[in-house]
Amino acid sequence: MRDDLVAAVEAGEINENSPIDVDILNGPIGGYGFRSGKWPVTIGGVRFKMYNSIPHQLDLTQQKNTLLESVKTRLANAIKGETYIDKHTGETHLKYASQMERII
Repeated sequence: MRDDLVAAVEAGEINENSPIDVDILNGPIGGYGFRSGKWPVTIGGVRFKMYNSIPHQLDLTQQKNTLLESVKTRLANAIKGETYIDKHTGETHLKYASQMERII
């Protein structure tokens, strides 16, 4: 399965200079001390849902900053495009899957 974030990078739709926004108020509600689930993210006008889990005790600014750092890391890894070959199947996979699903 093709990684949606890598596909957007390869198509030239987004790059490391693209503006990033995380919709902190419409993210998952969560429970047991964490907000876990798919967060709405926009990178350079391209919308994604990103899986992440963050502690409830962080204030909204800290939650947003934590999520923004996660997006930046995932974008940097997608740009690098590092892959590995599965020794059991011989298939090539992205070394650091972004866990980001494009919203159309």
